[in-house]
Amino acid sequence: MTNLAQLKHPDPMHLKAAAGWIQLGDYDAANDELENIRAEWRAHPDVLELRWLIYSHHEQWDACLDIASAIVKMAPDRAQAWVDKALSLRRASGGSIEKAKAVLGEAAKLFPTEWAVQYNLACYCAQLGQLDAAQEHLNKSYELGDAQQIKLIALDDEDLKPLWQGEAQQR
Repeated sequence: MTNLAQLKHPDPMHLKAAAGWIQLGDYDAANDELENIRAEWRAHPDVLELRWLIYSHHEQWDACLDIASAIVKMAPDRAQAWVDKALSLRRASGGSIEKAKAVLGEAAKLFPTEWAVQYNLACYCAQLGQLDAAQEHLNKSYELGDAQQIKLIALDDEDLKPLWQGEAQQR
């Protein structure tokens, strides 16, 4: 576990409020709450994780890549930061699915029990036409997480559409 300083009062209250605004879908109010956090704590990974959600909502992928890369550097034990970095890299200027997949390949070695890493690898493999690998990663995500919940997510995931189409063609 990364040894990070804990936010001090009143900053945790602003962080919780920002998270609440995000849950309510008000990303501007969430951003305003994060701006209330003292400047010296705005680069804390907990703050940056919420900042990433705000920027991703606004599809500011270059900024998202900077944020996720900073989190990975400061707190490399946070699996979600690797998933966020990969997604950002996929969408950012000069990014690609191949580059995103490479980041998640590294993350899979660091986090062999994280279903989200395997799930996202399945998505990227499906998009690259690597359907056997996609199915393997998807199956592994089922084993590692709540299989029923993941299957429900997967059925509506556009990234996995090539996998579902491939299965239909084999029937």
